[in-house]
Amino acid sequence: MFVSLFTVLAASAEDTYVVAGVEVMMGSNWKGADADNQMTSSDGGETYTLVKEGVKLEAGIAYEYKIVKNGNTWMPEENQKVTVGETGIYTITFTFVVAGESISYSTVKTGNAEATKHTYSVIGTFVDEWATDFDMTESPEGTWTAVITGLAAGNYQFKVRADRGWDINYPSSDYQLTVEADNTTVTIVFIESTKEISVSQTVVPTSIDKVNAADDNVPVYNFAGMRAKKGLVIKNNKKYILK
Repeated sequence: MFVSLFTVLAASAEDTYVVAGVEVMMGSNWKGADADNQMTSSDGGETYTLVKEGVKLEAGIAYEYKIVKNGNTWMPEENQKVTVGETGIYTITFTFVVAGESISYSTVKTGNAEATKHTYSVIGTFVDEWATDFDMTESPEGTWTAVITGLAAGNYQFKVRADRGWDINYPSSDYQLTVEADNTTVTIVFIESTKEISVSQTVVPTSIDKVNAADDNVPVYNFAGMRAKKGLVIKNNKKYILK
């Protein structure tokens, strides 16, 4: 009786390990206590595995995951990534070795599949905290662009994500952007094939371009079309203030 009771208590105290990650791969979205993704051990708790069958994976996309111990300890600090060289249907085997906390995976292609046509958007801290998507337009094919206007000077973070969801997003860490001046237009370009993101900034003038003294050799005119020597004038098709 004592031995049986001890065995039950030892089994109930064994650590549990779950693979949590993106929904398209795991069936649930980063759920650390998903019983369907709990790993099992056949060697007394030294090595744990989980096999996921019939998973569609696309070439060029990194599917992220972590190992979750006892529902609340997420390992490692950086997300792990599953990638394949060819779009298709796969069986994925996840492996976790307790000693050293070694994490690995392997894939076996079991069927063919067509790549999904994705749309992309930019989301970040531009107008609120990660609640507004700026849809990107595709032109030419494979090049996606979003233009965000009227940004104030400051520091921003953003990601490019597919289909307004979090299964596929770039870069892995938030893109850090510093805007130097108020009323800036930011253009974000995403290359789908390489996952490269580039950003350009243009400051939009909000008032008269310059304050300059007049060049005596260049005629200047007021807004009524008359020659002028001071005040708000036009010279060389630009607005100035003459003093």
